[in-house]
Amino acid sequence: MAETLGNMVNAVALSSDGTKIAGASFYYPYSGTASLNTHGIYGTYFFDNNGNMLWKDEFTGDEGVYAVDVSQDGRIVASGGLLSGGKYGTPPSKGFFRIFDSSTGSVLFSKDDLPSRVNSIKLSATGDKVVLSTARELIVFDVKNRISATPVTLINTGSDIEAVDISSVGNWCICSDSTRNDGIVYLIDISNLSNPVLYTSPSVNAKHLITCDLSKGSDYFVAGGDNSILLFSKANIASFGPLSEYNPSTGSTSKAVRWVCISNDGKTVAAVINKKKAGILLILSNKNNKLKLSKKYSLGFNPNYVGMNQDSTKIVVADGYPDSCPGTFYLFDFKNKVIKTSNTSKMNWPICIIDNGSLLSGGSDDGSIYCFQG
Repeated sequence: MAETLGNMVNAVALSSDGTKIAGASFYYPYSGTASLNTHGIYGTYFFDNNGNMLWKDEFTGDEGVYAVDVSQDGRIVASGGLLSGGKYGTPPSKGFFRIFDSSTGSVLFSKDDLPSRVNSIKLSATGDKVVLSTARELIVFDVKNRISATPVTLINTGSDIEAVDISSVGNWCICSDSTRNDGIVYLIDISNLSNPVLYTSPSVNAKHLITCDLSKGSDYFVAGGDNSILLFSKANIASFGPLSEYNPSTGSTSKAVRWVCISNDGKTVAAVINKKKAGILLILSNKNNKLKLSKKYSLGFNPNYVGMNQDSTKIVVADGYPDSCPGTFYLFDFKNKVIKTSNTSKMNWPICIIDNGSLLSGGSDDGSIYCFQG
């Protein structure tokens, strides 16, 4: 399946059974693009796994929809991005997010006056809680009875929070800070939104932490950026900080780590590394709270994203940068000892895979959402 949305596809998401697919259109004049004009028609799009569009939510604005997620049960969709402004648009800058009932596409809640773009958005398993980040803050919304949401602002760092994640039951969330000079990771207990509890890690070697991921079945989580991959655990919350740090080999750029993910049991970590003109997929094992290199694979272009299925037997990667160069979607099937690839004419950014590994979806700057059998 390949569905063309137009512009760039910066985000895709799958329900846990793979029957529902969400995608988002976006444009920014990254290196290799032809136009500085970010004004256009953008939207959130929802499909079944046969490629039938079930609904869409479009608007005319600047840059568009940067992030999207689907609850694991497939009932709730959340998306966010920039409505107006930004570096190349018409001021003032206004970020937005919307929460949808996936069965109808109706908007359950929306906010269109955030001071900056929504960088990342994640849903709990049932969609009862939504966590999102902007350039200045991390916000949690409690979606009540599928019809309303109450905002709770947890952090206002004055920095740029690029990545967030939330636990399946919605009682914990994490975020990583990409613009501070001291590399901060935040862990927040959101089980009681009237009294959220914030834990802040000590500063780390990585100055720009652009990615993070919570293990859905263990206490572990990871963060990454610059030349560091960091392992944490909620179990050592009394002395919260990284348990282990892994630094990719020399020859990488100063901002080498592009994305990280961790298995449900917390024993496997995957990371994609930028090495100037090509890239590397690293598979790390968590042995006694220490990250150790297990496997390494070469990638044809600069990588952007990595994901894995529930038991880490399948890992997916998207690469391609700058925008003028082609890209590739990869499926590393370790159980069957197979590596499958699919090439596109432009760079690919997002990719995801469902828990049982039978379906994966990716988005490309050629304007299309792709869906593959695993």
